[in-house]
Parts: sequence; C-alpha cells; structure tokens
Amino acid sequence: MKKKLIYSVFMVTVSLTLMFGVLYAWWSLTPAVKVEEFVVNVNNHQAVLKLEVKRNEDEYVEVKSADDILQLFYNTLPDDHLYFRLSVTNNGNNSVTADIWMIDVLSDNDPDYDMRNVFYLADGKIVIDDEDFPVSVKSDEPVTLHDQELHLYRLTNIINDDFDLQIAKALPFAAKQTRVVEFILVYDKYTEALDYQGGILSIASLNIIFDITGD
Repeated sequence: MKKKLIYSVFMVTVSLTLMFGVLYAWWSLTPAVKVEEFVVNVNNHQAVLKLEVKRNEDEYVEVKSADDILQLFYNTLPDDHLYFRLSVTNNGNNSVTADIWMIDVLSDNDPDYDMRNVFYLADGKIVIDDEDFPVSVKSDEPVTLHDQELHLYRLTNIINDDFDLQIAKALPFAAKQTRVVEFILVYDKYTEALDYQGGILSIASLNIIFDITGD
C-alpha cells in the first residue's frame, strides 16, 4: 500500500513537471505581436507627435499603427476624401527644424491599375498652420489611362523614385512650439475601370527627422 502511494505521488509529480514544461515552452516559443508605429520620430528628439485622420465627414480619430492606416484605405470608394492632421510639438529647449516624409507609398494591385494613379493630393498642397505649401510635380503633361484623364497631383506624379513623398522640408520650430500639418488624399471620382476595385493603397510610415539648430 505504501509503495503504491509513493508511486502515485511520483507519477503526479512527473505529470505536473511535464505539463509546466510544455506550457513554458509554448510561452517561450509564441512570438510577441509587434505593433509598427506609423508616425516615427527617427532620431528620438524630445517631441510629441499626434496624427489624426478621418474619411469624408467622419470624426477625426488618432492613428498610432501602420495597420490603422491600412484599415483607413480599405473599402474606399471613388470621391472618398481622406484627411490627415499631424501635430508636432518640439519639447526640447532649443530651436529645431524638421523634415517630414511619407514613406513607401505603394499600390497593392495589378501594375497596370496602379492605385497611386487614382489617388491624388487635394489642391496639390500641404497646409501648415493654415498656410498653403504647393508640391511640385514630375510632369505637367496630361495623361489618359483606361479612358480616364489622370489628376495632375496623382501620387505617381509627386512621389520620388524611392516611392516617398516629402511633406515638409526644414520646417522651423521654436522651443516648446507646436505646429500642425494637414493634407487630403482623394480617390479620384472619375475612376470607373473595374480593375481598380479591390486594389489597396498603402503607406508604411510618416517619418519626422529633427535637426537641432540652436537658439
């Protein structure tokens, strides 16, 4: 009887040890979910960054991850307006300048139906603190594709060869100053070709690069 009891206790101990070993291995091998930030402070300057977006007449919502932006572009329809509002506060004690870039503006679709041809920057401008800053284009020549005249400020005509779009260059900030950058991306309302349906426009990140200039 005593031997059976000892044997039972031994088997229970072994079973518990194996169970905890399996659980530990599962926890150890399960990959951590990494959330990719959409607004990136490239050189970790003391700053507060806040991006808000909305579609058409919806309310602004804060965006923190690249997936949030991807969701914004899902199920967009011709004539949808996507509003971006970026607030940047220089929390440092020195004056700085900042370059702001939209990184990896890409199309997930048949290359002949590039989504960047049917999304354009409204009025061809970036608005900073209520002041308009026009963007430059690669070509002024009219382009017609799939029986649609493409907008002059379509994304393919304003991004660079690395698929990036410069939002601001050497934007000055005093110490503790907040500046607000706004722009609108529009899905061209004249888009009728069915092959654009299901295509997705994606943006990897908004990168802010600070440069301390001194007081």
